[in-house]
Amino acid sequence: MENKRIRLVAGVLLVAVGVLVLLQNLHIIRSGLSLLWSLCFLAAGAIFTYLYFKDRTHWWAIIPGFTLLGIGGLILLGWALPAIGDTLGAFLLLGAMGASFFVIYANRREQWWPIIPGGVLVTVAISTLLEDLFRPAFDTGSLVLVGLGVTFLLVYLLSQSERRMTWALYPAGI
Repeated sequence: MENKRIRLVAGVLLVAVGVLVLLQNLHIIRSGLSLLWSLCFLAAGAIFTYLYFKDRTHWWAIIPGFTLLGIGGLILLGWALPAIGDTLGAFLLLGAMGASFFVIYANRREQWWPIIPGGVLVTVAISTLLEDLFRPAFDTGSLVLVGLGVTFLLVYLLSQSERRMTWALYPAGI
């Protein structure tokens, strides 16, 4: 009986959200829906982040946690301040995703691999921010390559001295 009740509630909620999305897309209602979606993403991100901080062995939970928080922040910023949301949105989302990997590394120093996706995402976040702020005048291609080099240099510098990752100097130098 309990299983049928859960399915019924889930189905009704799904149909209700679908109707709200349809009404918003038809411009019948303006949007508390964006606020609702942002709160849903923020709540889901908070749940994953709480799971990580409650038990650090669940290190994987920080990745969807920060990503969902970034998506929720992106939607909320776009809803509240559309002009700023267009400029800072990608930076916020990519920065949150990159930060999740650096949090993993900060709590699991024996794991060097999170430095690479964290560095790449933060580099792309910074380049998108600079490209949005200085639209035609700033070439971000060279910045991305320098950021990737710095990322691999960090892999070398932050690796443990007895297991120094000398291979990382090759992509850092290139």
